[in-house]
Amino acid sequence: MCSHREKPATRDNDRVWEYVVSDEKLHLRISASSHESTSLSSFDLLLRRTWEDAAAKGVLRYKLPDLKTKVIPGPTQFVAQLNTRRASQRRRPGHMAHVDQPFDEQQFNFTKINSSEILFSFVDQSDQRSPENDKQHAVIVNVSPLEYCNVLLVPMLRACQPQVLSVESLKLAILFALSSTSRSFRVAFNSLCGFASVNHLHYHAYYLDQKLPCEDWMVSHVAGPCYQLVDYPARGFVFYYEGSVDMLARWCCHMVHEAYR
Repeated sequence: MCSHREKPATRDNDRVWEYVVSDEKLHLRISASSHESTSLSSFDLLLRRTWEDAAAKGVLRYKLPDLKTKVIPGPTQFVAQLNTRRASQRRRPGHMAHVDQPFDEQQFNFTKINSSEILFSFVDQSDQRSPENDKQHAVIVNVSPLEYCNVLLVPMLRACQPQVLSVESLKLAILFALSSTSRSFRVAFNSLCGFASVNHLHYHAYYLDQKLPCEDWMVSHVAGPCYQLVDYPARGFVFYYEGSVDMLARWCCHMVHEAYR
């Protein structure tokens, strides 16, 4: 079952939405026209409505302009955007010395945000191992947005986990991505010392209505669902979904942790 419902928030007497996802209603195949509003999932509609409502109420640090976007000529067809307000008005990043440094409650983290920044709670109903409270994960608006509907998925926000990739959080991020029926919906992770500005476990998500070159680049098989990009400007891996979100997340994390060494 895949549904959303309203429930009381935990502070300031506000109300937030709760989106419940299970494996049965994930969108594994998306049509070429899925970016059109007629084919948006209930997840997409909830995300867009709550994000636009937050923007209209002045929660964002700036109004997201019509970003100048261009495809750079050449064989790679990289997509470039100009967003000067994010560069000048975003929160100053914390000090990052290592990719796996511990969480520091004295530094800015997402437990310190205003309740108006919480859009809804994302609940993985298929997770039978976690206590009920641990199944609820915060979806908060990025007050310095990169793109349309830029939000942060914060797994178990109150657990105060550092910005280090984990199997359980990556599985959640994959479920988050598969809840959308839009081809333009993206979910991304960047580590400490890799431009992450907050040492509190989170994933970025937003809509980018541009095809990225890595989406159909040539690959060679490495092992299992793992493939390597061939003759790409940057080294990278591609992982194919083979029927198990849990296994996909485990393969990804294994390769990432091997790269740490």
